[in-house]
Amino acid sequence: MVSDVGDVSLCVSFCDTAGVQSRAGDLVDMLGRTCLEAGFPACERVYAGSYFCENYFLALDEGFHDAVGEVAARHDMGATLVVPIFGQAMLYQGIERLDYLLERFGTVYDEIVVNDVATYADLSPRTQARLGIGRLFMKTQRDARYAEVFGAPSRPELSPEALACVQLRPGARPLVEVDPASAVVDVSRIFEQAPDAEVALHLPYAYATTGRLCSSASIDAPDSEKFRIGRPCACECLRMSQGSRVENGVRYLKRGRTHFYANSACRIAGVDSWRIVYSAMAASAAWRL
Repeated sequence: MVSDVGDVSLCVSFCDTAGVQSRAGDLVDMLGRTCLEAGFPACERVYAGSYFCENYFLALDEGFHDAVGEVAARHDMGATLVVPIFGQAMLYQGIERLDYLLERFGTVYDEIVVNDVATYADLSPRTQARLGIGRLFMKTQRDARYAEVFGAPSRPELSPEALACVQLRPGARPLVEVDPASAVVDVSRIFEQAPDAEVALHLPYAYATTGRLCSSASIDAPDSEKFRIGRPCACECLRMSQGSRVENGVRYLKRGRTHFYANSACRIAGVDSWRIVYSAMAASAAWRL
């Protein structure tokens, strides 16, 4: 799965996968299946929230966040809240919800991963939780259909915007997330820019692209109302999935408005210690081709 050289810790991500009304028993089952899928006996941290969808993030109810806290405490794990990029149509709702989560669940989430500069700058003076640079910050080649690109090492680096975020918290150890966008992810450039960084590698899926329109959310809408930006939904993506296999054997997967490709064989280079963020989607039989 990854290089066997170095110190590797496992985190399990419920993001964009767990039911929005999941309770502790549901999350424990998902946790066990995902650890087994990842090949680890246990994990050190769980992720909750969303990278790609404001609707999903807003739909996670109070009982869900209570359950995350219960599971994390029961298994002596940390918990990370992941915040998506809020579009203009849901910006006010997103800010209001995030304010509530900071107040109500500040003791549950000791780490917050954000995916845009504005959210990082807003949260930096308002929370003592560790802030992470999410996977959407990384602008790298993301197309597994081209063997010559996919076979070459991916060398992600921090953008000027990401560096500005890191500098907002001088002295803090930056957390930087990367995707398995190719056969080998070489993170040495990140360490040239931020020598004290901790790297988190997402597995087993790299996201290829994410759009603004969600076909799943429009499945029950009349023709005149389909594919509207910011329309409410019932998180139909949690019970709908699509998959395809390209000629070089790479699996492409689609959930909601985001396309992924499977790359569980990704190796990481340029670091001796990192964390894996393993998606609970991998433990779902519906995502196997």
